[in-house]
Amino acid sequence: MQSENSPNNKPLRKNKKPRILPLCVEDRIILESEIEDADGAEVLSAATVDDEGNWVDLRILARGTHEQAPAILRGLQPGDILLHNHPTGDLTPSDADFSVASLCGKSGIGFAIHDNECRKIFVVVEPFIKEERKLLDVCGLKKLLETGGPLQKYLFGYEKRPGQVALMEAVVESINSSSHAILEGETGIGKSMAYLIPAVYYAKENKCRVAVSTNTINLQHQLCEKDLPLLEKVVGFPFVFCLIKGRGNYLCLRRLQELEDSTGGDILLDHDEVDQFRRLQAWANKTAVGALSDLNWIPSESLWEKLNSDKDTCIGAKCNEYKNCFFYTARKKAAEADILVVNHHLLFTDLNLRAATSEYSQTAIIPSYKVAILDEAHNLEETATQHFGFKTTSFGFQRMLGRIYHKRGKREGGVLQNIAARISFGEKGFSPEQRDSLIEDIREQIIPLRQEISDIGREFFEAVVNFVMSKQVPYFGEHKLRIGEQQRSSPDFAAVLALAVKIRDEIQVFSRVLKKLHKKISAIVESDEELLKGFEMPLAELNSFGNRFAEVREALALLFDENVENRDQYVHFFSVVVRKNARWPALHSAPIDVAPVMREQVFQKIPSVIMVSATLTTKKTFAFMKSRFGLDDDQSEKPPIEGRYASPFDYSKQSCLFIPSDLPEPSHPEFMKKTIDPVFEIAKSSAGGTLILCTSYSHLQLLHTALAGRLEMEGIAALRQGEMERHHLLERFKEDGNAVLFATDSFWEGVDVPGNALRNLVIAKLPFAVPDDPILEARQEMLEKEGKNPFAEYQLPMAAIKLKQGFGRLIRGKSDRGTVWILDKRLLTKYYGCYFLETLPAATLCKGVFNSILSKAKLFHAEWGNSK
Repeated sequence: MQSENSPNNKPLRKNKKPRILPLCVEDRIILESEIEDADGAEVLSAATVDDEGNWVDLRILARGTHEQAPAILRGLQPGDILLHNHPTGDLTPSDADFSVASLCGKSGIGFAIHDNECRKIFVVVEPFIKEERKLLDVCGLKKLLETGGPLQKYLFGYEKRPGQVALMEAVVESINSSSHAILEGETGIGKSMAYLIPAVYYAKENKCRVAVSTNTINLQHQLCEKDLPLLEKVVGFPFVFCLIKGRGNYLCLRRLQELEDSTGGDILLDHDEVDQFRRLQAWANKTAVGALSDLNWIPSESLWEKLNSDKDTCIGAKCNEYKNCFFYTARKKAAEADILVVNHHLLFTDLNLRAATSEYSQTAIIPSYKVAILDEAHNLEETATQHFGFKTTSFGFQRMLGRIYHKRGKREGGVLQNIAARISFGEKGFSPEQRDSLIEDIREQIIPLRQEISDIGREFFEAVVNFVMSKQVPYFGEHKLRIGEQQRSSPDFAAVLALAVKIRDEIQVFSRVLKKLHKKISAIVESDEELLKGFEMPLAELNSFGNRFAEVREALALLFDENVENRDQYVHFFSVVVRKNARWPALHSAPIDVAPVMREQVFQKIPSVIMVSATLTTKKTFAFMKSRFGLDDDQSEKPPIEGRYASPFDYSKQSCLFIPSDLPEPSHPEFMKKTIDPVFEIAKSSAGGTLILCTSYSHLQLLHTALAGRLEMEGIAALRQGEMERHHLLERFKEDGNAVLFATDSFWEGVDVPGNALRNLVIAKLPFAVPDDPILEARQEMLEKEGKNPFAEYQLPMAAIKLKQGFGRLIRGKSDRGTVWILDKRLLTKYYGCYFLETLPAATLCKGVFNSILSKAKLFHAEWGNSK
């Protein structure tokens, strides 16, 4: 038997002889001890073959059978070897062993069988022996981009672009030299193909994986549905790519069966979830991938949370549905892929997991890779801030308690009700005494304690709301309050703190009670295979709450306990989101500086990290972004490769930038109202086809309310962010061709409307961050302590990059023409105005009183047929 994809292409033969297990004495003792603790049952472990051929870095992976091996393989790398013992002492590989060995060989991982005494070993497949790394041939790759080359053959309208070629050269240099790179490719140069070509060739020639990470779903879909399929035709050899999604995106067949078995879901489903559950049942029987994105509708969060794959309740290879599992099927495909397409959050989650443990078990998310290409890299600091911080919401806390137990009217639900129902009515094997004792524990102790915690939680979060809102009238939107020395000294904070301590302590007691219940039931059912099968899922879910409560306790300690180590490295704040009559409070602890964690978990772990974006420079330098990412460290052995690659578009001919000088500054109380009539006239000047970008929802709402009717009287449709899903809103905007779209934050980037449908862009004001934002405040204070100017070295560059992102929505192709209006005269009156203008593309600048420059805008659109 032979694995065709084995890096060493060595046959898997039954006639090889056992040899001495090449582990050091200490590792042998550890492994033998683990087998003894497992009563001689199978133990899966792994080692790494070093450059001298020694087997080192032994780690115990799992106890059980070799059926767990496929789940574990994802965390292993070429050059590792997977080990397991045969309790009988017969080292002859079984058919199942050969099946696992074949999977190992495809990934360059060895597979071996040893005896319980850890003396003899039978190597079924040798681990991949690292060959000399094959460097990329940049001259050969450049030929793909030549006029008349393979890319032009398959891409209609393709033209060779110097910026694309130069960007690809920098990517090749970064990969070949195992260096990091920070590269800015302006709109239109073809960034994705410039990095995908080297990525594919390097992965194939070196038998390794390359991760490509994005910030938005739109770009992921572009890579997987357009660019990579095209590249398969261009390169002339087969390669495999895979879009990796988080575990929670997949349906869990076992949890689905659990709901079906509980009398049609009556025990675990809420009344308003039944219809959606039936639809999901039908979908589960026909979907091939089982991913949320495969649905053409969105189920309620509470229902999907009961059905999705969850690491805390997953029992891996022991699950009856393991072979059909959507999540593990996706992971198996990922293990065989050359190119892994992920998002930044998933990438950071995986790196964090690897940093937290040396045992790469089935909880690993992304197969190992040698190169990471991070597109849309201007978002990395924000993503890292969210990912490496702590957030606890009232909604999430109460939902977690609801999963444990809830009662609505006469209807009960949750895992405790599920367990109680099984003990009382569904499962045999419990003595009357055991049944009565367990039901009494659940009904008389655990459920009342859960209710008490829920009540304390509501009281605590209500105190947070009162502390943030004080006596002010709650306007719609998000209210934030930083928790500093002044807030901590307030008498009202003492009440919040007391409740925080109380809920933290109650959670700890509750966790112990749940653990005790789990232990009691496990002791009864573990000796009865049928009984155990019926309780495996609810027990796994019951056990999972320990980790979740531990996370809540950790977040509470970090925010409220001043003795917690490294607490000063975070900024702590409360927030309250006000929507209609509802208030949604949350607690936050966000890292003030993400550079250290970026260095430790990203740049020091991955040999080559290549950051790409259309907006990484301010005033044509990378200094700001390098400092935010932690790439400005003078101690680093290799400085990052830098490169700026200009757009092929001629902005001076294709676009014109208008800045009115007679509108009030944004700080003026009448500013928003004074923009209403100008925005109407600007939209009329181009007969629609206008995107209006605001920096606040209140400004958006004011403009839309005042202008929607007036625009419609002119025959122009007025669309507003929030009235439908983002993707559908953009499609409607494109299809109409003459609409006006009022939008805010999320539309400043990721909006791609080539052609005439977007010919006029209005930016209401410069996108400075909200000055009292707690994270902004903390970072400015940090810069002040370092003797730096916070405005010049943080606020200004951040705003300039966002303005550049917004500006980039207009010109998306060589045939595009349009105008950009920035209604913020600070560009003309403030010393920092030139900073913004030097960061923007070189559009023709037209400034002056509004009516005068409006006439010039009308002439611009008339010349291109864009006006009435």
